[in-house]
Amino acid sequence: MSEGPVEFSVESKSEEDRLTLCVSGYVDWESAQKLRDHLYQCQIKKTVVIDLTNVCSVTSGGLAILIDIHSTLSIRGSTLEIRNPTPTVYNVFRIAHLEDFLHVQQGE
Repeated sequence: MSEGPVEFSVESKSEEDRLTLCVSGYVDWESAQKLRDHLYQCQIKKTVVIDLTNVCSVTSGGLAILIDIHSTLSIRGSTLEIRNPTPTVYNVFRIAHLEDFLHVQQGE
């Protein structure tokens, strides 16, 4: 029996020049704004990694916020990497032609 949708959450891990945000749940407009707010409360590093291992779905609104995060980080001289999307989530990036622009990397 399915337990239903996973509640959105984000945890951050800071290393020398890298900040990793581990995201869980469903990334839509509202939850992606929470992700952005969480990121901006952290000390921004040279590289920001958003780990989507535990993300079940990304909507177009979620993609819009991820593009905004990418643009803001670029202006600040940082880079964004999106890692470990499920095949379904990766397909959303691929269909939107964003896998290269957002530096989406499948599996580590």
